[in-house]
Amino acid sequence: MIRRVHRGARYVDPALAADALTAEPCPLTPRELDVLRAAGPDRPVTAIARRVHLSQGTVRTT
Repeated sequence: MIRRVHRGARYVDPALAADALTAEPCPLTPRELDVLRAAGPDRPVTAIARRVHLSQGTVRTT
């Protein structure tokens, strides 16, 4: 995991992601949820950014 993050990949703890998607009320904005849904295991930031039409920097800070 640390090496993936060092290479620029993103890591989202699965339990945290599940909690964020199901929490009432959800603390995330609709756009943040779009980015979270587009993120997957081993999916690089560049691929997520293309998928949701955002810059890589925006995806990293979302």
